[in-house]
Amino acid sequence: HFLSEKLYFFTSGTGTKDDFRDLNLRSALGLGLGYQFFETPIKNLSVEAGLGYVNEDFEVAEDNDYAAGRWAVNFDHYLWQKRLQFFHYHEGLVGFESSDDLVIRSQTGLRIPITTNFNSTIQYNWDYDKSPSPGLDDTDTAYLFTLGYNW
Repeated sequence: HFLSEKLYFFTSGTGTKDDFRDLNLRSALGLGLGYQFFETPIKNLSVEAGLGYVNEDFEVAEDNDYAAGRWAVNFDHYLWQKRLQFFHYHEGLVGFESSDDLVIRSQTGLRIPITTNFNSTIQYNWDYDKSPSPGLDDTDTAYLFTLGYNW
């Protein structure tokens, strides 16, 4: 909800399931303020900061829940006459009681419009968990090629 031309109030909610990371469900709820630096047909940039609550349900590791600070950056920019769009989305949650409760999720890539509503995406996802389940890496990456539809 915009409070002024550029300042807005937000609420957020996410749910993540990842069997490979021993994660039955990580749910995160948040609220805070965001600032939209610019919003044009060519480029967009907004940042958010606020408070959150995270509940982690693991298969093997001990379940965890914590109050957290949340931040996010959302940026996109057409590079070549609206035929190629660079995008980057970044979100982080850090626990107030322990800096080991840190989760960062990032998506970066190029979007190529095919027709008015169809597009193709080449994307790199980077997920970081400072305190993963025992025996697992703290970083998970994925390379994606997608076909999509916008409405």
